[in-house]
Amino acid sequence: MVIGALKSVGSALLLVALFLVAATAAPAMSAPKSPVHDHGELAPVSGIAVHADAEVLSSGVLTVREILTVPEGQQVTRTIPLRTQVAADIERRFDITNVTTDGPVTVDVDRDLATIVATAGESTVYYSFHGAVSDATAEQLVLWPISGTTEGPIERFSATIVAPSPRQAIVNCYAGNAGSTQRCTLAGVEHSGGIRAQHTDLNAGQRIELVTTCRLGPSRRIRNSATFSHSIAPLRSHNQCWSGWESWG
Repeated sequence: MVIGALKSVGSALLLVALFLVAATAAPAMSAPKSPVHDHGELAPVSGIAVHADAEVLSSGVLTVREILTVPEGQQVTRTIPLRTQVAADIERRFDITNVTTDGPVTVDVDRDLATIVATAGESTVYYSFHGAVSDATAEQLVLWPISGTTEGPIERFSATIVAPSPRQAIVNCYAGNAGSTQRCTLAGVEHSGGIRAQHTDLNAGQRIELVTTCRLGPSRRIRNSATFSHSIAPLRSHNQCWSGWESWG
């Protein structure tokens, strides 16, 4: 009986020892995870990274959330034009409202453009973007100036956009200098029906523009939110990068 008891005690001590070793070793085996948001995992980058999620509402408004990650000692400034010349005396107008922020970031909106400035750390910006949806012959177009124009390098700019229609498609995703037709690094339709776009190494003075389509049928459409008016003042030179939209709206 004594030998049996000793064997039982020995077995218990062995199990305890194995448990302690496993518990101690587990943290060393787990690699650090990259930041994860509701759009899934993205590979870590050493430079500035921006991710934007947009949802197209039935009212024609885009609700946008941006997550900006800026390394220590750096800053990112972007300008989003809110007026674009589409003809000699006609301009298309956009608007940004309902701005809220969290973290080291500021947003300034005036008649011509919105300016977003983020400093070191992670910050989040929420806003509503008006004027993105226009009617076409058999579908509706959603025009989203994803990045605006950046005043410094952004290592990765990624985005997703979802709409009430499961039948979304990409018309164009352009990146690079104003007016260029360089394609985005990645752009595609996900299994859920949403659109994902991404571009790496966006340099100063460059932008990303995304145009998608929605097909809801005649009985269910997104409100046409596009606004056009006669020009009453010259636009700033950096707004000319949007003139390529004249054939899309």
